[in-house]
Amino acid sequence: MKLASITTEMLQRAIGVYIEHAYKTTEPPYHVLAKTHFDNETLDEALESENFEKVQTTGDEGPGMRYLLRLGNDRYPHMKLGVTSCVGSDEYVFVVDTHDRHFPVDPRMPGSSEFRELQLYNDHVKHEIEDHWEREHLPTMTQVLEDYDRSQCIISHEHKTVLIVEDEAHIAELERNILDCAGYHTVVCLSGEEAIEEAERNPKIDLCLLDIMMPDADGFDVVRILEERSLKQFPIVFVTAMPETRVDPKLADGFIAKPFEPHYLLEKVRSYIG
Repeated sequence: MKLASITTEMLQRAIGVYIEHAYKTTEPPYHVLAKTHFDNETLDEALESENFEKVQTTGDEGPGMRYLLRLGNDRYPHMKLGVTSCVGSDEYVFVVDTHDRHFPVDPRMPGSSEFRELQLYNDHVKHEIEDHWEREHLPTMTQVLEDYDRSQCIISHEHKTVLIVEDEAHIAELERNILDCAGYHTVVCLSGEEAIEEAERNPKIDLCLLDIMMPDADGFDVVRILEERSLKQFPIVFVTAMPETRVDPKLADGFIAKPFEPHYLLEKVRSYIG
C-alpha cells in the first residue's frame, strides 16, 4: 500500500493489535501508552513526531524509509512497530522489529540459554501480531507477495533449483509460488536444521535463500555448519529483516532485505543463477 493510502486510523488499529498481543500478562507502561494516541494528527504528522525513529535504508533499488515506534512487550522493552517501505517498490507495510537478533547468542556465555528463550518468545509475539494484522486486512509483506501479478512473470528455461529456508510457512509458500511461476524448481525448508539435512542429500541446489531469524539453527549457524561439512557448494543469499549493516558480508554471497517486492526477489535470483 502506498504511504499516502495508510491512514492514522489504520495505524491506531495496528497499534491496538500490537498491544493486545505484546502485553498479555502485564499492563503496558504509561510511557508506552503515551505513544499510542494521535489526536487529530495526519499520518505524516504522526510518523514525523519524536515518538517515531526515522531510519533511511539504502540498497541497489534506491533509498527507503523505516518509521519505528518502540513499544516493547511484557518481557522485552526494545521491540518495535514499524511502518516500512518494501525494497524494490514504493509500497509500505506494517512490520514488527524484535530488535534482539542484532545480538548473536554464544552458547558458551552465561545466560545464553535464557536469552535464546527470550528471542523465541519475541519471535512468537511478532508472528502473532503480524498474523492478526493480516486478518484485519492491514498492509503486510504477505499482502504484497499475494498481490503479485504472475501473468507478467518472465520464464526461466534453465530449471535451476532454489532452496528456500524460511520459518514462516506462509511467507515460504508465497516465495515458492513466485519462483515456481518463473520456471525455477524450489525446495522449501522451514528450519535451519531441515536446510542442513537437505544440503546433505541434494547435490542439485543452485541457490539458497536463507532467513536469519529462525527458532532452531539461525542463518549464521546454517552457514557455519555448511562450511564445516563442505556442503556450501552454491551461493547463499540472506533474506532477512535484520539491517544489512548488522550482517557480516563474508558470511553469505548476497542480501535481500525484508519486506521486499516480488519483482525485486526475482531480479536478485536471476542475478545469481540466471
